Order: sequence, then structure tokens, then C-alpha cells
Amino acid sequence: MVELQHALKEIIEFGAPPSPAMSRIIFDYANYHAIMVMMSGLLFLLFGILSYAFWVKFRKLPKRSQEKWGFEKKSYFYFMVLNLLVGLFMLLLVVANTTNTLNPLHGLSLAYSNSEAQVALNSDTLHQTFSSWVKSSDGAIPATIMVEIKNRVNFHTAKAFKSFALFIIFILVSINRWKKMIINARDIKSGIRDSKWGIHDTVNFIVGNLSIASALLMVIVVEANIQGAFAPLTAFLVGFF
Repeated sequence: MVELQHALKEIIEFGAPPSPAMSRIIFDYANYHAIMVMMSGLLFLLFGILSYAFWVKFRKLPKRSQEKWGFEKKSYFYFMVLNLLVGLFMLLLVVANTTNTLNPLHGLSLAYSNSEAQVALNSDTLHQTFSSWVKSSDGAIPATIMVEIKNRVNFHTAKAFKSFALFIIFILVSINRWKKMIINARDIKSGIRDSKWGIHDTVNFIVGNLSIASALLMVIVVEANIQGAFAPLTAFLVGFF
């Protein structure tokens, strides 16, 4: 860690050319944040499209004279606002990560400015190997570190697939429950069922919202693990998980 701090100081403050090892670290760090920029940018567009789609549904829903918004109209408005807010959060991630993508040295200097900063190192031997590599003129990552990096790639890849599968499940559950609530609300208006909010509606509402929250959490987990899989050196250094 100390060697990494010294190398960064020489590059930033004294303009020293980075060693092959430092060039590898700097590139991986920039790539780490570039991946987040791309994924967050795509999600920003996706949530923006979804927000617009729910706005269209909200606007097209027939109005009834002297009647407040019904459950269906409120649901479309809720999802419109929710997707808009999540989209804005993704835009914030794009902006924040673009800075480190274009200026990785600044981000690296902040990340490792504290001598007490923790790095995902598993033993003194590994620490010594890493320190020697940073000081060397060899850009090839040592075999002992490569083993850890490959393990991290496998770990993050598996976790990304599992998290994506959970995301799909949560989305399907949420769609199913909200569709059920909207159909029940239509039945109440048409007089097919009593105008009451029953226990089943309450359960559907709770499950539907918990599924949405869980799906959004899985989006973040998938993003984080894709970062770790495609930029494993940086994930290894920061001890992502």
C-alpha cells in the first residue's frame, strides 16, 4: 500500500512516468469506472423510457367527472415518479464515475491517500508480492496475484448471474401482484366485487412493493459485480466484497 501511495505521489506531484505496473493499475481503475458509466447510462435511458411509458398510460386513462384518481391512475403515477427518480440516480452515477474515468489518477490518489486504507490482501506474502510488483518495471501481474484475480472474476461473474436471475424473479412477482391489484380495483368500480380493501389487496400491495425494492437492489448488485468481473484488479485492490 505504501509503495502504491509513493508511486501515485511521484506521478501526480513530480510528473514521473508511470511504471508498467502502475500503468496497468491506472488503466484498470479507469476501466472500472467506465463500465459503471456505460451500464448506468443504459439504465438511465431504460428508466427514462419506462417513466415516459407510465406517463402515457397515466394521461390516457379515462377521466371520470368529479372523481379523484382511482387506484389504477395512482399506480401509473407512482411508477412514473419511481422510474424517474431511479433514472436520475443512474444519471448521478454516470456523472460521478465519468470523473474517475477521465481522470483516474485523481480518484486513485483519493482512494489510497490514507495509509490505513484497507486492500483485499490475503497474507503478508501476497502483500510483499504486490509491493514488489508496484516497484518493478514489469507490467505482467505476478502469478500469485493472478490467482486471486481469477478467483475474484469467477466470484463476481457467478454473483452477477445469480443477482440477475433474482432480479427477473422479483420483477415478475411485482408485475403479477400489481396487475392483480389493478384488476381488483377495476372490479370494484364495475361493481363485480365489494368496494373494500381486503386482506388480499394488502398482501398484494406489500409483496408488490417489496418485490420492487428487491429488484432495484439487485440492479445495483448486478452492476457492482459486472464491474468486479471486468475490472478485477481494481476490485481486488479495494476489496469490493
